[in-house]
Amino acid sequence: MSKRYKNWVEYYELKGLKGGDLKKVSGYEHGLAQLTQMGLKSIVKVAKTRLNLNSKDILLDLGCGAGLLTSYLKNQVYAVVGVDASLEMLKNADKDSKFIKVVAMADCLPFPDNSFDKIFCHSIFQYFPNYQYAAKVIAEILRVLQPGGKCLIMDIPDLDKKKEYLKLKKPDTHNLKRIYYKKRYFTDLIPSIDVFEEIIPDYKNSYFRFDLLIQK
Repeated sequence: MSKRYKNWVEYYELKGLKGGDLKKVSGYEHGLAQLTQMGLKSIVKVAKTRLNLNSKDILLDLGCGAGLLTSYLKNQVYAVVGVDASLEMLKNADKDSKFIKVVAMADCLPFPDNSFDKIFCHSIFQYFPNYQYAAKVIAEILRVLQPGGKCLIMDIPDLDKKKEYLKLKKPDTHNLKRIYYKKRYFTDLIPSIDVFEEIIPDYKNSYFRFDLLIQK
């Protein structure tokens, strides 16, 4: 029988409460979503290169969860602010003065305009309730990003590859649904956006996802 949750926030609140290995808490523990240590390092390398991270940057990790990727990214920048909707997930993250944790929804960020040099998001757009919410998140990203700043959004489920993905994916054991996107959805929002596919060999989900790079 499938477990029933109100939404993805509740799902990850309960995972955060259980604690344990950060990959498992973050949902990267099995099947196509399994993320090896090599895959983890590959994602961090992509972020560092695409965002041109440097020791002066203040980075926003939007939807950081338990801070699995944040724990690596913080070493590339001056400071990182990790935002997540789940307090229990954030409680699992590193306790480090360079890593500031904030509980907030992605469509209503509690920061002034132009607050961040760079923004990173990994695998969060699939959990949004609808496309209108996703558009609000993009607007918030643009608001808090400094002029000339960059935002990298990774691991967006590709609607054109949904059937192929579902053939290989094990059935979920819960009632929650993911949202899939056409690339055109984002290019219609921001015509100058860079859409690409970064294949991470040690992360099979990446074969069915695409990525975005926004420069303000």
